[in-house]
Amino acid sequence: MKMKKIMLAFTLVMALAFNATAANAQSTKFTDVTDAKHAWAVESINYMTGQGIIKGYSDGTFKPDQGVTKAEFVSMYARLFDKYMPNKSGSDWDIKKFEDVPSSNFAYKYINNVVSTGLWGTYTQSYKNKVTTYKFFPNTKLTRIGAVKLLPTIYEEARDDEAYRIIKENIDDIRIIEAEQGYADDDRYDHTVDQTNALYPLFADNGFFDGDNSAILGPQIAGLHNSGVLTAYQGKFHPKQILTRAEAATTLYRLFNQLKDKGTLPEYSSRHVNTAEQNAELATKKENLKNMKSERIVLNSKWSKVDVKKRFIAEDPQYREIQGKIKILERLKREFPDHDIAEELMRYKKELAAMEEEVDKEILLITTELEEINSKISELSYIK
Repeated sequence: MKMKKIMLAFTLVMALAFNATAANAQSTKFTDVTDAKHAWAVESINYMTGQGIIKGYSDGTFKPDQGVTKAEFVSMYARLFDKYMPNKSGSDWDIKKFEDVPSSNFAYKYINNVVSTGLWGTYTQSYKNKVTTYKFFPNTKLTRIGAVKLLPTIYEEARDDEAYRIIKENIDDIRIIEAEQGYADDDRYDHTVDQTNALYPLFADNGFFDGDNSAILGPQIAGLHNSGVLTAYQGKFHPKQILTRAEAATTLYRLFNQLKDKGTLPEYSSRHVNTAEQNAELATKKENLKNMKSERIVLNSKWSKVDVKKRFIAEDPQYREIQGKIKILERLKREFPDHDIAEELMRYKKELAAMEEEVDKEILLITTELEEINSKISELSYIK
């Protein structure tokens, strides 16, 4: 889909909207959510507001471009994934109390249900008199990198051997420092400071992310981008940009649908019953995925044959015949420089180049088709 380059805020929106088209635009009850600007988010907003996950305002607006706070985002996904309560496991990972989240806070229950020590870097901890105290900073506006850290890791993170490649090839505004460049002296391990929105370079060694922070965050960013839940657009992830209400609704709704398609949603949410229409849609996706994988096998076979043809083109009878004529003409040109054979020699060279170009075009065409189908398969990789 070709996009015109426009202002930064809309670019962020389009990172979420790369699959949206006028064909799937829906109407919404909110006066400030328009198909012209928010077509990519309408379905998500309708579902999330219809289910009571996120609410509009009394004046009939949704305020789609307004930023969300940490508390608001956590409360959204805690309502949506109401069975997901990692901070109620009864283990040492549980945080008993956040000093800055009193019981009067609207998100008190949600934060205490889901924010455990497993969400590394999204809270602070300090030690005094042999007692550990925690703070969450619930009113802090959340950035896109902060959303990555706060999202429940119930999605499929990228494999260690894939995460580095995915970010390196698709995201150029999250810096990667190779091992030989040395480790930066920064504050990423300072637990007394809220690191939710902090952005540090990712450390890598030999194609793998290295160090606690990078080894956790790298596969998360790559997994969310690769699955289409929270993506970069035109190479930009915009990690420091504030996450909007429309983006939050769409990100969570995409995650919800992927878990539903994968069949694991009932583990995390009570809102998992599929309608007949949704089951039919899933069946269609599975059939499309099966057909695309079969098509990929055929294309790989074609590519192998053309690759062999290119590598052994010099053994092609027609190619060898033309090569022989060129050698004869070049020898005649040296021995009889007064003879005008340049035009004939050029004609044969052009024929040879045309044969090589034809094979190169075949390889390019098949390679392009393979890239397109691999991209489509990747988008449905969460379906089992």
